[in-house]
Parts: sequence; C-alpha cells; structure tokens
Amino acid sequence: MAQQEARIDPDKLSCSICSELLKDPVTLPCGHNYCLRCISKHWDHEEMTARQNFVSCPMCRKNFNRRPELGKNTMLADLIEELKKTRDAVRMGTITKRRVSLFDEENKPKKNKRIDTGVSRQNNICSQHNEEKKIFCRTEQQCICYLCHLDQHKGHDTVSAEAEMSQRRKELEAGRQTTVEIIQGIEKDIVLLQQKVQDTNRSADEMVKENEKMTTEVVTHIKNMSSNLTHKIRARQMSDSNQLYALLRIKEKEREAQKQRLESTNLDKLLNTVSYTQFLEKHQGPFKFGELSGRINLPPLLDFQSLKNTLSRQKGKIKTACTEMFTYLEQMVVPVNTQCSKTTENLCDYSVQLVLDPTTVSKHLKLSENKRKVTSVMEAQPYAPYLNRFQSKDQVLTTDPLPARCYWEVEWSGLGVSVGVAYNDIRRTGPDSGFGNNDKSWVLDCTINESYVYRHKSGRRTLSPCQSCRVGVYVDHKAGLLRFYQVSETNKLIHEVNIKFTQPLYAGIGVNYYGATAEMCVKEKGNRN
Repeated sequence: MAQQEARIDPDKLSCSICSELLKDPVTLPCGHNYCLRCISKHWDHEEMTARQNFVSCPMCRKNFNRRPELGKNTMLADLIEELKKTRDAVRMGTITKRRVSLFDEENKPKKNKRIDTGVSRQNNICSQHNEEKKIFCRTEQQCICYLCHLDQHKGHDTVSAEAEMSQRRKELEAGRQTTVEIIQGIEKDIVLLQQKVQDTNRSADEMVKENEKMTTEVVTHIKNMSSNLTHKIRARQMSDSNQLYALLRIKEKEREAQKQRLESTNLDKLLNTVSYTQFLEKHQGPFKFGELSGRINLPPLLDFQSLKNTLSRQKGKIKTACTEMFTYLEQMVVPVNTQCSKTTENLCDYSVQLVLDPTTVSKHLKLSENKRKVTSVMEAQPYAPYLNRFQSKDQVLTTDPLPARCYWEVEWSGLGVSVGVAYNDIRRTGPDSGFGNNDKSWVLDCTINESYVYRHKSGRRTLSPCQSCRVGVYVDHKAGLLRFYQVSETNKLIHEVNIKFTQPLYAGIGVNYYGATAEMCVKEKGNRN
C-alpha cells in the first residue's frame, strides 16, 4: 500500500492557487479541485475587483452564474491523508531510499533541464527553500514557492503562476487585438485620405483648366465683339465722311463761282477811283451780286464722344461683374476665416460631449462610471495593462478624436489641473510624456490662487490670474486655432494659439495634485451658467 501511495504524483493533489496539498478539498462543476478556503478567497477577490455577477474557475476560466455549492471531496481528502502519512514516514527514515525516489526524486527539478516555458528550471526554483515557484504574489509582483507563501508572503494577494500567466496572456491578447483594430482603422483612414488627396488634386486641376478655358472663351468673345464694334464704327465713319465730303465739294464750287463773279466786275478798281467824274461814269447802274447761301444742313453724324463715354461706363460694369464673380469663386476655394465671436452663444453652437478613454488613464487617476470625471488618488487602480496607458504622468485622453470645430468645458477642484489638446501618438512614459512638455500637446495649467500658465514644447507663458474653477476650450482644426477661456458669468479669453495642426487632436486632462478632480462638461445652447 505504501509503495502504491508513494508512486502518486503529489502535484496532482495540489491546489493550483496555493500550490500545496489540498486542504478540505472541493471539486468545481468543471472538474478542477481546490482548497475550500483558497477558492472561496479567490471568488471574494474576483467579485470585489471585477464587480461582476459571476465567478470563474482559475484554471479553465469557465464562468458560473452563481457560486456553486461546494462539498468536501472525501475521497480526495482520504487520499491526501494517506500521502501525508507517507511523507511523514519518509522524513522519519522509515521508508527506503528507493521508495523515496519514487515519491520525491522523480518530481524533483533536475539541473540543466528545460521546461515548456523556455526558462531554466534552476531559475524557476526558490533559492531559499529549493522548491518550484508555482505561486505568483500580486502584492510583490513576483513568483514564489509555497513555503515563501506561508512565510514572508503570508496574507498577500496570491494566485497560481499558471493562472496569472493565463490571465495576463488574455489581457495582452486583448490589448494586441485592440491595437490591431486601431491599426486597421488607421490604415482605412490612410486609404481614405490618400483617395481624398487624389480627388482633391484631380478636382483642382480640372478647375484650373476650366478657369483658363472660361477666361479664354470670354476674352475671345470680347475680342470678337470688339472687332465687330470696330468694323461698325469704321463703316459709320466712312458713311458720315462721304456725306460730309459731298457737302464740302458743293460749298467749294459755290465759293469758286462767287470769286469769278467778283473778279469779272472790276469792283476793286472802281472802289479805288478818286475822281467823282470817273467813278460816276463807271458806276452806271446797280451791280448784280451773288446771293447769300443758306446754312449747311448737316446729316445726322455719330457722336463719338458720347460713344466713348458709354464704352467707358460699360467697361466699368464689366470689370465689376468679373470682380464679383471671381470674388465669389475665391470665397468657395480659400479656407474660411473662422475668427468666431468670443460670446458664449456662439461657442455653445460647437459644444460637444467628450468621453475619457479608460485605456489611457493613469493608474493614480480614478475614472468615474460615466467616464467623464477623474480624481487623483494615492492608491493605484487595478486597471488592465494596456500599452496605450500613461505611465509617468497622471493624465488621460479622450476616446475619440475631436471634431473639426468644437467647444467643451472642464470643471475642476483641488489645487489645480492641466487642460489642453494633444496628438494620439504622444509618448506614454518618460518626463516628456507630460502635456506641454513636447511638440505634440498644448496645455493650460490652472492653479488655485496663481496665474494661468500656457505650456508647449516645455516653454512656459504666464497669463492672467486664475479666478475660476471652470475652463472652456475652443478648437478649429482646419483654421489652426486653439483658445482657452475662463468661464464664469461670461467667457473671458485667456489665451489664443494659432498653429497648423498636422494630426487629429484629442482633448486631454492632467491631474497632478492628490485629491484634485476634473470633469468634462458640455455647454448647452442658450445656457450662460
């Protein structure tokens, strides 16, 4: 009987949680065995941290809608008691070394032998107790043996190393899958943006060609009309000139006839005669003089000055029409200046409700259930180890990128907070991962009883005194405009930034003082308070 008991592998009768021989062994519906105390403690911890209405098996992770009723497995209990007796006999030297080897030596780790994980078995053995490290201490974040668990790690939060590895693999796989989905989404956006760039270039080229074509057609039409007008002006010029030349020839003939008549009468000699007798002898009767001709009856001539004035007026109208047309077209092409009014009513038109991203919030910020408020706490929160999470600074980004034009407000309390915007590829660890300490973020530091401070690329600019615990932020991505407001009864502009944003923006909050809070708020339309 002793030989048969000695051949049984004790690991098969060990609890996967405490890695010791089962105490008060119980069997779950899935078939795995645990100590009654260990599984009860595991379920208590699971319900408290996960806040879920079901429990699970640490080995196979099978979920149970409610705690199974656990009864002692008497067969396992009896078998374990026999094993304990055998171990005691081995220790007392009452069993031969051959039987001992069947019991212990077959399962004792051997030097230079590799296990499935690829880690040296010697490195997996506790140097203090020469036992295999099958337990993971979550409190100290290290693998330990069952004797360490009973000694210096007593009372710590522990699970089996296999269960911890399984859980972390699932978390890493979930994080990996999330990252893959993010990359896929980004790739879709890249394809869309590339297509948009091609469409924009093609449309712009077509518009330039259409503009040149229209200009050529209009200029050609104007030249043709101008040539036609020139032809008609010349035709009218010839017609009027012919009529005037005809009248001119008539008048020239009349002038010659009068000159000849005047010469034939020798009237000049008579007028120069001094003697009365000679004058009266030569002037025997009345002379026949030419009759005065009537005024010239001019034909209706073209008033070129009036035509010139009309052409000048029409030229002005044409210029005005062209200017209006091209100005209208330019307004459709040139980016609109979004220098909006600083009044609360206009800002409310762009109000958005933002949600904070649980995968980015640092472990010393407690996130509210509605994911809109964070509180700085001393105790690290049990968040999953996402790669996207901030490690060095207590800050958080929003889940989704900001719209092209938007406005939101942050209500804060405590010693102070930081409010701003950042690119999603901002570093998650290191001193330059803080908002305002790099070229990927723009932030306003709000500290009670001090002045506002604007920071970017580690540069600082001290602004007006901080007199309100509510800050408004307005962003126009396309216009490269960022504004910070002090919100009270009316909005007061604190600082304005003009910059060309090259990536989608995310709203960010930093809470570096213990006990301080910050909450994303939305300004309702028509609400000034």
